[in-house]
Amino acid sequence: MQVFTTQNPGYIIFVLDQSCSMGQPYCNGQSLSEFASLFINRTINELINSNMNGEHVYDRIFISIIGYGANNDLYIDEIRSDYLSEFADTPLRIEKIKKKVSDGGGGLVEIEEQMPIFIDPTYNKRNVTNSGKGMEYCINLINQFQRKHIGSTPIINHITGGYPIDFENFILHSRNIKDKNRIVINTLLSQNSLNEFPNILDTLESGFQESIFYESSSYIPKNSKNSFNKFGFNIKKNAKLVTTNINSICMLFDFGS
Repeated sequence: MQVFTTQNPGYIIFVLDQSCSMGQPYCNGQSLSEFASLFINRTINELINSNMNGEHVYDRIFISIIGYGANNDLYIDEIRSDYLSEFADTPLRIEKIKKKVSDGGGGLVEIEEQMPIFIDPTYNKRNVTNSGKGMEYCINLINQFQRKHIGSTPIINHITGGYPIDFENFILHSRNIKDKNRIVINTLLSQNSLNEFPNILDTLESGFQESIFYESSSYIPKNSKNSFNKFGFNIKKNAKLVTTNINSICMLFDFGS
């Protein structure tokens, strides 16, 4: 994996499903849309804190958030694209949210924390899941970024609550992204648990729909496997970055100066 620096920043694109599938109930009384937005907000905050020295935030990462399915089936919304310090300086607002943390004795306690908000949950109950359009839009964003930062390794984190109706285009554009030294992560939010970071045998036993996401995801980089193991994941041979477990993607990153 690339070491992200201010001279050679990384690029993270969150590709967010905002179609009808994201209105499904998920956990803790939240819809899939609410859960996915919370994940993105928390991840950006983790990245800000990891790249902060005092009050200064280092621009080691450029972030884009794009959504598909919110307005019509074919429209892609580039919600925001900025360097990390711009996200830190200009959130939509600050909210108080509840969070469960360890009590030091093997249990959990609920605390309140302040959370900068960068994206609000939304979905359109009439629109279908056109994931291929979202991945196609990523290619243009990546090409623009890499014209300025040739050595960068973009990371695309696709978050969805359903299976793409345009699955052939989804696989095609995902493969085009992967073939040029870019990383694709697929997070399928579902009540039906898919094995965490599966290998090909695990996935094929789960069925054709899950294999779409396996085919469209990158292999876990060799130099990232130790980081995943530290977080409690049992990484198998040929494991790919496709999962229903959406805790953190920050274990993929290495920050320099």
